[in-house]
Amino acid sequence: MKLLLIFALSLLLTACQKSRTNPDEWEVEEIPLGYRGLARINPYLAAERFLRAHGYNAKSSLVWSEVEENMDIIMIPASFLSTKGMGMRALDWVEEGGMLVITVEGGEGEINDHQSTMRYFWSEEPDLSGFDYLIDKTGIEIEQNVWEVVGETEANGHLVPSWHAADFEIMQNGETKDYQVEFQGDVALNAKFGERWESANDNLGRMVTTEFGYGDIMVLSHARAFRNAYIDRADHAQFVMQVGNWRGAKSIVFLYGSGTSFMALLWQHTSQAIIAGLLLLAFWLWMRIPRFGPLKEDDHIVLSGYSDDLSASARFLWRKKQLHHYFRPLRDRIENKNHGDSESHYQLLAEKSGLSREEVVEAMTASEVKDPASLTRIVRRLQTILKS
Repeated sequence: MKLLLIFALSLLLTACQKSRTNPDEWEVEEIPLGYRGLARINPYLAAERFLRAHGYNAKSSLVWSEVEENMDIIMIPASFLSTKGMGMRALDWVEEGGMLVITVEGGEGEINDHQSTMRYFWSEEPDLSGFDYLIDKTGIEIEQNVWEVVGETEANGHLVPSWHAADFEIMQNGETKDYQVEFQGDVALNAKFGERWESANDNLGRMVTTEFGYGDIMVLSHARAFRNAYIDRADHAQFVMQVGNWRGAKSIVFLYGSGTSFMALLWQHTSQAIIAGLLLLAFWLWMRIPRFGPLKEDDHIVLSGYSDDLSASARFLWRKKQLHHYFRPLRDRIENKNHGDSESHYQLLAEKSGLSREEVVEAMTASEVKDPASLTRIVRRLQTILKS
């Protein structure tokens, strides 16, 4: 089997060397990697700087707690509201007079608009319990709908799903403005107690707004118009400014906090290294693990001498500082014969063994042994006493 594997690897290396030596067999493939630096991390960097250039107080953040105060508009992806507590907190903020803009899809910071999106093989469906709680409280309905595709299915060479154009007619301050905004996906929206735009039928649209307390909630089916790669398309820049000034507000923050797990991020950025490592591990296990078959009885018997076992036990007791086990059995045997006063018993043992009384007392009472010579002396005296 090993020879077969080596032969296959040799053929593969030979084929690779042949392709390298023949320029006619080369194939150049350009892979769009997308942005680098801050624009890769923050999908709303262009919208943020565009609003800031027009006098808005615009910024971005990863967490809600840093921007909750002194902000008129907060824009978040639906995945940001992953818990019911987060949904309740967002509604409390809106009820006090803020405006919350939620994008159902495409608002996460880890999405690369220049590469095709993929679902990681261990990832699960995101938890949107907070978002579900919010739309239930506000009467917003979300459905799936088949939209008519407008334009090409590949936008500006970016590997994205087919996009859809929605025509918005918005009236503000007595003036009517028309916008064309691109959307992705098939999310359709309806607001029971608010307004909707770009209706495909009597009940569905791509954007809805509704009042809640003293504030407003705007829900968009997709965040495409706000993202770096598409803000210069259609009327996206004008639409971003219109949303930023929806209620005469001048402060807006984009929250792009990611709910992606560490394993998903690791797979996203080092997938090739992980696959190579898994293949190497599988190959190593295949070489090392015994083949399947009946279990054989272990008939291997190891014989050791009594002195070896005794020496091993002695080294163990010495290392664990349990030296009293060396002479405890001898003392027990001597003390079992004592039925009177200990002092008189020590004197009797000294007379019978030929040892001095001090030597007998040390042998019978010493508890701390600090060196091998002391241990040997105590054991020798106990043996002498026991024999006598």
